[in-house]
Amino acid sequence: MKEMVEILGLNEENIWDIASFCMKQPEKESWYSEGDVRRFREAWKRKQHFLAQKLEQGVRAKIAYKNGNPIGFIEYYPIEITNLEIIGRDIMTIWCINVAEKERGRGIGEQLLRACLDDSKKLGRKGVAVTCWDPVWMPSAFFRKYDFVKVGKAVGNGVVLFKRFGYVEAPKWIGRGGTYEEAKLIKGRVAIDIFHTDRCPIHWRNTVLVKKIAAEFGDNVILNEYNVDNREDMLKHRIAYSIYINGKVLAAGPQAKESELRNKIQEEVKKLTP
Repeated sequence: MKEMVEILGLNEENIWDIASFCMKQPEKESWYSEGDVRRFREAWKRKQHFLAQKLEQGVRAKIAYKNGNPIGFIEYYPIEITNLEIIGRDIMTIWCINVAEKERGRGIGEQLLRACLDDSKKLGRKGVAVTCWDPVWMPSAFFRKYDFVKVGKAVGNGVVLFKRFGYVEAPKWIGRGGTYEEAKLIKGRVAIDIFHTDRCPIHWRNTVLVKKIAAEFGDNVILNEYNVDNREDMLKHRIAYSIYINGKVLAAGPQAKESELRNKIQEEVKKLTP
């Protein structure tokens, strides 16, 4: 007997189903850092609070359930409140689509994407945009199958894809590149600038981990932290999430390895020695 999948919209009662979906059992991955279980639990709570606030502003999501259990979701925002580094009007922006590993290859992602597209049309939006970084984040080939087309480049190998419903200008990428030109470099100190959001549990995990490592180097490191949960703050900096060391990217996107972070910070500290 074929199991039925139910697609439901985001509401106050099921926010936790999205907030706690990612990285459910990080202790099973050998390269994760000690303490990541605690970090992700905190990150889930921050994500829950973030979504609860954004729910009033218009955040949307569709959640796939099987036998009452969440097995995937798609999270999307009106351009007016998204903190992705793109500008445009009258469109939706997809932040994330995620399906449980054991459920992949069964068309769940397609059902979620189609539900997002249908909902966006009903809301009067004239298109849907998504940013993709192959192969680690939002594979572009998946969206191209549903007539998303490239309308611009993002930082690194990223691309902005767009599916148009009606006449509207294509969105544009406005994010910074691989450097942070406005980093406040202080002689005799290593500067770490953290731009983070509670929208993604991985972002918060990386942020906490970098702060922990930086503390090991005492006064040799100075930390500058910026919360860019709100679109206005993101537009001011033109950075949705990234961690820089002396103006160069230290971590961005996927989970960073603790040993690699420590080595990079240590290399910069060694340069301080006369």
